[in-house]
Amino acid sequence: MERLDDSKKESVSEFSLKLIEECSRRKEELDSLIKPYLKNWEFSRVAMIDKILLRMAVAEFLYFELVPPEATMNEVIEISKDFSTERSGKFINGILDSILKKLRKDKKIKKTGRGYFPAETK
Repeated sequence: MERLDDSKKESVSEFSLKLIEECSRRKEELDSLIKPYLKNWEFSRVAMIDKILLRMAVAEFLYFELVPPEATMNEVIEISKDFSTERSGKFINGILDSILKKLRKDKKIKKTGRGYFPAETK
């Protein structure tokens, strides 16, 4: 966050700042959750924007209780279509789907309010 100069901080939402902070602070943890799902792919070869989007999504899954995981996935996939490679949307979707299933199985997804869907508990 120190790279974001003060004049721009005012125009960035509180949610965005918290997401940037969580991704920055928990980068190694997020990467360790992502790497096992990169089948036949080295993390160092993943496009930088895709790494950032994957980190953002996993952070939202774990640390943003009001954001439904499906909304996170849809948003990240749409961003990847506009700002990354032609195949990034499918790549990111596959990885996030696998991560989300594992996090749900391990009961690490804790959602409340708008982020809570009763179907997730089954």
